[in-house]
Parts: sequence; structure tokens; C-alpha cells
Amino acid sequence: MSSGFIEVINHLEIDKMEKEEEQEFFVTVLNHFLKDPDEKISQKVLPAICPLISKFGDSKKTELLDSLIKTKIESIKQMKNVRDGLITMLE
Repeated sequence: MSSGFIEVINHLEIDKMEKEEEQEFFVTVLNHFLKDPDEKISQKVLPAICPLISKFGDSKKTELLDSLIKTKIESIKQMKNVRDGLITMLE
């Protein structure tokens, strides 16, 4: 399903969508994939963040970069801290 979503993003013309809700739908779907407990799915859609965000206007781009990318970076940091803690405990 995430592969299909990436293909949709590649063909998407967000600037031609009339309603903001229609545009936000794709961001919401991307967010769900990024938060999926299966890390393989998250990793698969992670490269789709920039192509999707690039389709929005400048003010929205900044907002999305702050929310999507910062959230993912914090998630990665948290996972790294947990992993490092487990390694320390096992040593």
C-alpha cells in the first residue's frame, strides 16, 4: 500500500486541488505511514516526504517540513536512545 501511495504522490497535482482538506488528506496518510509500527513501511515512505511537500506553497512547505521532518527526527532519536540503552544494559 505504501508503494502505491508513493506513486500517487509522484502524479499528484496538489496546486490544482481546490479544497485544503483534499491537500491535507495526503499529509495525513503520509503521517500514518511514518508512524506505522512496522519500521519497513516507515522507511519506504520516508523518501516521499520531500516530493510531497514540494507540491505545496511556500508557507505550507515550511509548516510541513517543521511538523513532518522534525517529528520523524525526534522519533529516530528516541529509537536510538532506547537501542543504546538496551545495548548498554546487555553489555
